[in-house]
Amino acid sequence: MITIRKIRYDEAEKLRTLRLDSLLNTPDAFASSFEEEVGWTAEVYEQRQKSSPDNFIIGAFDDDKLIGMAGFAHERFRKNKHVGILWGMYVQPEYRKQNIGSRLVEKLVENARTFPHIEQINLGVVSTLIPAITLYEKMGFTLFGTEKNAMKDNDKYFHVLHYTLFLSSKLIN
Repeated sequence: MITIRKIRYDEAEKLRTLRLDSLLNTPDAFASSFEEEVGWTAEVYEQRQKSSPDNFIIGAFDDDKLIGMAGFAHERFRKNKHVGILWGMYVQPEYRKQNIGSRLVEKLVENARTFPHIEQINLGVVSTLIPAITLYEKMGFTLFGTEKNAMKDNDKYFHVLHYTLFLSSKLIN
């Protein structure tokens, strides 16, 4: 049975393993790379979660095995602290097409809503990742921009689509 919940600090080694798996299996999906993170210890991943009380990572667990994740962090500067960021979304390939991604995003949004200062959630997704784009749009995220050549790996460029989900009706046109 798949359960969706926040990843605990003491599960940092599982998080590290899944993150490295994501960077190996879908390297084009992330700005970071396996080579950059392979030397990071579990403590680095634990500290990412502890860096702020409203930073968290939602995990999908098959019994005790971590098989999916979606991270949340808020912006740091005073003028954009109302903005949260969804980052690092990943589900292991053998668990895809089982609605796990939707459940991760739902739980992330539910948790983000517990912070009254968070009014919107932004994310960036590589333009070739059609299943991810479809998921985000199905979950209510709307496209607000395209960053051409946002990432470059060797001589290959990637465009990143930027999406937002407004949690608050405070949007002013």
